[in-house]
Amino acid sequence: MKKPIQTDSSVSPDTTPSANPWETYWKGTRQCSTYKEGETDSHILTREWKQCFNELAYPTVRMLDIASGYGIVARMATTAFFSRPHEITCVDISESALRAIADKLPSVTTRVCDASRLPFEDCSFNLITSQFGIEYAGEEAFSEAYRVLEPNGTFMVIAHLDGGGIHKECEANYAALEQFRETLFISRSIHLLETKMKRESTQAEIDVALEKAKPAIKATAELIKKYGRNVAGGTLDKIFNDVARISRNAQNFAPEEVFKWLKLMEVEMQAYSQRMKSMCTAAIDDHVADKIKSTAKSKGIIVNKFEKLPFSKGGKNCAWLIHGTKVVRNESI
Repeated sequence: MKKPIQTDSSVSPDTTPSANPWETYWKGTRQCSTYKEGETDSHILTREWKQCFNELAYPTVRMLDIASGYGIVARMATTAFFSRPHEITCVDISESALRAIADKLPSVTTRVCDASRLPFEDCSFNLITSQFGIEYAGEEAFSEAYRVLEPNGTFMVIAHLDGGGIHKECEANYAALEQFRETLFISRSIHLLETKMKRESTQAEIDVALEKAKPAIKATAELIKKYGRNVAGGTLDKIFNDVARISRNAQNFAPEEVFKWLKLMEVEMQAYSQRMKSMCTAAIDDHVADKIKSTAKSKGIIVNKFEKLPFSKGGKNCAWLIHGTKVVRNESI
């Protein structure tokens, strides 16, 4: 039986794209084939999670996964704890992301909330996890995680590394997406297709619309050549080619469906761009890493590991692995 998604009073599940780009992004991953569902897959990261889960000796694992996204850590934990008593709670600022988790993992409890203001009592969990999520909410989110972790509880986070492989990729994606927005490709394409799809349009009118669209078409083609067809997960290349295909056979497509798709993509591309920007901003450099270590110590966390990890053997470092244990109840929390 699926558990209902709980919503913290400070976060509205009906937020607009401008108010919550994360909701727009995760909703888009469920509605649009342009996006791939899921998160980065890495043998090295999977190995670290399996080792962490296997080492736990709690009679009942009470796990909180912060900024869960599509729940990759929760899925691994559900498998690892299959034969052991466990309770898993996933929190995220996006209800759409949590609905995807609830669909796949009906035993998991989900709650919409801001990671920097967790709606849980002190010492509520004995395992706190996050993969490429908690850092988006800032350093306050780490303090909140320490607060809800009970003494002898385990804290393990994999976070974005400033200057790492993912960070560099996100910088390129963000630059390409912003430059794509400036081309006005979507609005020019809508105007061109509207003209082509009107049966009463003359060839002269179509030619005028095409001339207006040509600078955007050329700029987008150059953009894809500059950054590569796979930039932004191949999204730009797909939109460019789909529009070209529709334009060549405009009379074979339903106008309302085409324009609905293009307008949806315009909104989702903006959300995708904001996600890339957020990734770049959230990436943790050495200075912030030192502050996180210091805060952890002040909250009674013994840091067992704080190291940089690649995605693959011999690859460039892309993530921080932070693993600690809460050994002392800090009354000042």
